Amino acid sequence: TATARRPWSAWHIFGAPEGDEPVEQAGPDSEQDTFWSGKPCMAERCTVVVGEASDESHWSRRFAGTERKAVMVKVGDDETFFIDDEGFELTDEEVALAKSRGQDIKSQIGSPGWGWNKVTVGLGSPQFGHADLPVDRIVSTAHDQSV
Repeated sequence: TATARRPWSAWHIFGAPEGDEPVEQAGPDSEQDTFWSGKPCMAERCTVVVGEASDESHWSRRFAGTERKAVMVKVGDDETFFIDDEGFELTDEEVALAKSRGQDIKSQIGSPGWGWNKVTVGLGSPQFGHADLPVDRIVSTAHDQSV
């Protein structure tokens, strides 16, 4: 089966931070096969500034404006999104809200590296959970640190 390599960087989507030039690609030792829903995709670990969530009950609201580890996932030519790569603990209020909606939920969601594990060893399968993350901007990428 064909696999996707990452011949791009986050700067191609969001532009380089002020004063930085775009980087074309990471070295071959930093590339890893990545998948979404079992199909090859492009993905890159990054540090982002969390954006404002559109839903008042979204778990990420308390992190808005702070830096957080994430995975940027690009599926096809027109779909790019971010998933959490740190894991987090829900507040008592968030657990109560989820339960009031009939959701069976744990208070600890994910763990460090869970987003990257989803797109690599988990093949992006829906069986491996993830948490969408609204992003204001990218601070750095794994690529930046490997160059």
